[in-house]
Amino acid sequence: MQKIIEEVREWGCRFITISGGEPTLYWKRIPGSNRGIYELCRQYNDMDFLMYTNGTLINEEMAAQIADLGNITPAISIEGFREQTDSRRGEGVFDQVMKAMDTLRRYHTFFGASVTYTTQNVDTVTSDDFVELLMDKGCFYAWYFMYVPVGREPDLSLMISPQQRKRVAEKTWEWLTTRPIFIADFWNSGPLVKGCIAAGRPNGYMHITHQGDICPCVFMMYSAHNIHDTDSKTPLLDALKSDFFAKIRQGQREKEHNPLAPCQIVDHPEVLKEAVETTGAHSTQEGQTLLDELHPLLAQRAKEWQEIADEMWTKSGVYCGLADQYQENGWLPPG
Repeated sequence: MQKIIEEVREWGCRFITISGGEPTLYWKRIPGSNRGIYELCRQYNDMDFLMYTNGTLINEEMAAQIADLGNITPAISIEGFREQTDSRRGEGVFDQVMKAMDTLRRYHTFFGASVTYTTQNVDTVTSDDFVELLMDKGCFYAWYFMYVPVGREPDLSLMISPQQRKRVAEKTWEWLTTRPIFIADFWNSGPLVKGCIAAGRPNGYMHITHQGDICPCVFMMYSAHNIHDTDSKTPLLDALKSDFFAKIRQGQREKEHNPLAPCQIVDHPEVLKEAVETTGAHSTQEGQTLLDELHPLLAQRAKEWQEIADEMWTKSGVYCGLADQYQENGWLPPG
């Protein structure tokens, strides 16, 4: 982890996301070391860290340390109210999340929520009551993540419909512009960052798995480089320069006509398929079916969403305030 931090700091990067598993298990000590995430944050106090956590291990001591550091923010996973959260994460987890948020608020820490929306909870997490709960608990922000059928045994019944995705896009934009909380949707907020941010594009990011595989995106579970399989002192830079990452970035430029459809997994699956098959990249997950069994379904969903997204981008007027940012490089002006 320290080698990764040192390499990206050389580029001027000052923001790192830590996800799991459960990162708070390594708060005090990472296996093989006498230090943990807490000490890493203290050492690199000129950087910001975002930590996705289930919140169940956040106690008074950890909250005080988070407040003392000031450069790490917990994004606590929550799936809705008690019924939806406990159904996915286990009985009693919702109450533990509420307690963790109360504790963090008492210590005046900067924290937020992480919400995965599926067919089972999309109505709940797009309700005004739910975002009011997050604000009442002290959340400064909320990240919204659409369920994507990646990894082993994907559950297609959890994939939201294009119409449901439109509702999420409209509600998160409404809250962002009318409520005192920052709302970001990893897909539907594409207009705010000019589309897909994967594969280390300018102002973008990359992902490193627990096994050391360097992937274009946390959901794009394919890789051509591993930090452990090289003697290079710059393995991340090597991945950035790879044919695989270059193909993904090329696809971003070719598909930048509508930033409401930014993703090369669910919006442009043909781009990911070609990039993997022509560069020798491999799946980092056993049983991955994105490029074969699931590909026809994703392609059909992408077509259905594209029609909705094009109408939203060109006719709704919601995004007209961003028009001047999209007058270059062939973007289709909104409105």
